[in-house]
Amino acid sequence: MISIADVLNPLIWGVAVLGAVASLFIASRPGRELRLTAAALLALAALILLAAVAVAAWLPPQALVTNPDGSTGDPRAASAAIVGLAALLALVTALRSLRLPSLGMLSLLLPGIGLAGLIGAVSYFVGLRAPIALLGLALAGIALGTGLVLFARLRWTGPGVFALQMSATGLLLVGAVLSLHGARAESVRFAEGAVVDTLGCRVALSTVQAPNDSLRRLEFTIMNGAKRSRAWTSLEGRAGTENRAVVGGDLFGGLLVAPLGLDEAQPQAHDVIWLSKGDSTRAGASTVTFVGFRMVPGDTVRMLADLDVTTAGRTQRVSPGMYATPQGTTPFAAVAEGLGPIAVGKVDADNGRIALMLPTPSTSAVTRTATVNLHTRPALPWAWAGGALVALAFLLGFAAPPGRAREPA
Repeated sequence: MISIADVLNPLIWGVAVLGAVASLFIASRPGRELRLTAAALLALAALILLAAVAVAAWLPPQALVTNPDGSTGDPRAASAAIVGLAALLALVTALRSLRLPSLGMLSLLLPGIGLAGLIGAVSYFVGLRAPIALLGLALAGIALGTGLVLFARLRWTGPGVFALQMSATGLLLVGAVLSLHGARAESVRFAEGAVVDTLGCRVALSTVQAPNDSLRRLEFTIMNGAKRSRAWTSLEGRAGTENRAVVGGDLFGGLLVAPLGLDEAQPQAHDVIWLSKGDSTRAGASTVTFVGFRMVPGDTVRMLADLDVTTAGRTQRVSPGMYATPQGTTPFAAVAEGLGPIAVGKVDADNGRIALMLPTPSTSAVTRTATVNLHTRPALPWAWAGGALVALAFLLGFAAPPGRAREPA
């Protein structure tokens, strides 16, 4: 299984840094090949980040734990900030192509800075406090605003389409960072079939599949108004050992579900059947009929339940019961030929009933309770929209004319 921390994060960082370095060389060595190389590297870094945010199974469950300061162990937060910094550095190339004085360049940066401030202020107001998240949003806002301004100046030239790609990267980053730091609910317990209201949704543990002793697949149903989605998670490893968990979630939005553990209550070894006087029940190939109570006095009082056990047309009388002492009662079994030992579990003398423990496998189901962490991804559709625009702008870059530097007005 792909590990974000071990594989994808270093890949994102390396590709983003190479793209930023390639873009900085464009000003000194203008050329369509170098520009497309930088665009390809930066697009690849952004799209790998999008995949890391959208594909739930690639995320380690511990990344969904929130620290007391509001930060998380999510390894994707740093990747988003690095991609944002690379996109911002790449815009320097397009800025240089305009050959504007310092004040002119500052005027082009102001819309992006203003947009970054607005995004950061709104995020802080709704409770986002993690410094790495605010940094990622600031870089994304500057790239988004500045890229749009440059595209408006340069239009469909090579540098203009390159600026449009960086702007789309900013939109992708806004959606990704907000999705990485959505609302969380930790250590929520779900009994199989039960529904829990949390994070504005109704979540149910629908199904638990147990194909073998070392694997449990859990299906969660997530209901948000009229929208219904499903998330499959799994736990691998035998009971009592360290389990490997796989996070579940929809590719295009909805909750992330990270299983922490699964409690399974084993069924009782045998069925307990209540019978009134004269009642009968089936037990395997036999029929058991409760005939009545008997009390046998002595140093130890015995309470007997007379049972007629019919197997293959032959009826046998057996009398399991209980010893009654000042310290309490102790059951003893009676063996029926062709069926096995039968014991009395409880006696309801007032109502003339007994509870029999029959030597047949229990038909009661295993009771399962899962403990999970939940995490919302409110802006994941924005990240997908940004990713689509990144890919489109990169493809348009092949057909865009090179463009020429513009002299200051």
